[in-house]
Amino acid sequence: MKYCKKCGNSLFSSAQICPYCGTKVGTSVHGYNYLNSNENKDNNKVANSNRTNNDLRAGIKFFLVLSCIAWVCLIIPIIWVIPMTSYYFRKTRCNERVSFGYKICCIFFVSVIAGCLMLCETND
Repeated sequence: MKYCKKCGNSLFSSAQICPYCGTKVGTSVHGYNYLNSNENKDNNKVANSNRTNNDLRAGIKFFLVLSCIAWVCLIIPIIWVIPMTSYYFRKTRCNERVSFGYKICCIFFVSVIAGCLMLCETND
């Protein structure tokens, strides 16, 4: 298999011109590219570096998408954290009792420390 010396894409062994970038390709017989040896080495380096760059770009794209998903997972809990926090502030402002179930939910969904402190709180 041979590769384009300019863009690094793989080519058919009979290709004379790269269909991706239009660069002229040397003549090939039995898979060997008949360019001078320095040009062959340069072609292999370009092809390898382009394959490496393509792999890196694929990895970068994967982790960017993964981080977008992670941020969505972090933003969605705010939908219940803010209302639970404001509920506690309202209840304490009016000196009302907070239910045991609410305290347990705070441990699991908001803050372990705050939930435990609520459980230690005395109800007068």
